[in-house]
Amino acid sequence: MGKLKVGVLDFNNFGIVNDLLSAIEQMTCNETSYFSLKFKPSYYFQILDGPIPQERGWYIILDGTRPLYVGQADDLNYRLNTNHGSTDNYGRTSRSSDDKRNISRKFDELGVFNLLRVCIIPESKLCTLLAIDSSKLTKLDRDNVEKIVDIHRGYFHYLS
Repeated sequence: MGKLKVGVLDFNNFGIVNDLLSAIEQMTCNETSYFSLKFKPSYYFQILDGPIPQERGWYIILDGTRPLYVGQADDLNYRLNTNHGSTDNYGRTSRSSDDKRNISRKFDELGVFNLLRVCIIPESKLCTLLAIDSSKLTKLDRDNVEKIVDIHRGYFHYLS
């Protein structure tokens, strides 16, 4: 079998994958990782009990304890708490389709979700738990982390 393309984090190594999943589990079990989330009419996210870190990282949008969506951001606050960073072109009527975030917005508006919130994974905290220098992470590393979190989002334990 071939090898995954990796950067600093070698996800061809079971030990590294296991360490990553354990570190993320530690963060999903920490109440300081959670923030109430809502969609402001008609296109934007808003954090209700922030502020959240203005740093690079990943996020898991949840309905209660049910994971809905995983994303990454160069600035978590900008992505999840500003009109400019959270639109995803949702306001453009010429868009040809909608991604999961846009469908989530509409479902929230329709009352499909009960308790919308976000669990954040700041890059600095993840790198500290993994004992690696965050300045060495590559775009490939960040993209791979997002994919691994997305694949495993249903396995993490989320606080109520």
